[in-house]
Amino acid sequence: MKTGELTDFKADGIFIYVGNVPSTGFLRGKVEMDERGYIISNDMMETSVSGVYVAGDAREKYLRQVVTAAADGATAAVAAERYIIEREDFIAETNPNKPLLMAFWSPVVEGSLEMISGLEKAVAGSGNKFRLMKIDMSCKKNIAKKYNIREVPSVYLIKDGKEPVRIKPDVAITGLEKLLNK
Repeated sequence: MKTGELTDFKADGIFIYVGNVPSTGFLRGKVEMDERGYIISNDMMETSVSGVYVAGDAREKYLRQVVTAAADGATAAVAAERYIIEREDFIAETNPNKPLLMAFWSPVVEGSLEMISGLEKAVAGSGNKFRLMKIDMSCKKNIAKKYNIREVPSVYLIKDGKEPVRIKPDVAITGLEKLLNK
């Protein structure tokens, strides 16, 4: 380029590099970006905005090649699908006419299965005045993220359309009737 001289080189292959300026300006101020304009995401391609995913060369990452962009796209598609399913399940489970117990558990955390079993019996024993939503933290992370769940097992109560209130699992199991009257 400096001399303007043309030279022929024998090569087995060639990679054409176009540049490294992402076309993400239309998203500035809407999702978190680095100083160069690349969108910041986690390994599930989730951006700083819940339900918004990024893939390919617009994403801040180490390597920009077609194969990595395709992998990002596959990951983002599956993550977005799971987000939609979790959201639809959550909306279907919440019923403003009946208090909801959200039980966050994990098959790998000791005490989780016992808590779920105890809550199922307590809900049945209350004449099913409550609904029980069992949220497995090993596969339904979006709802847990929404409620900032950091400890398993955890139980939240949603009553009368109000904000969820965290309650101790043993209180939920032994005192459902008291919770109705609070």
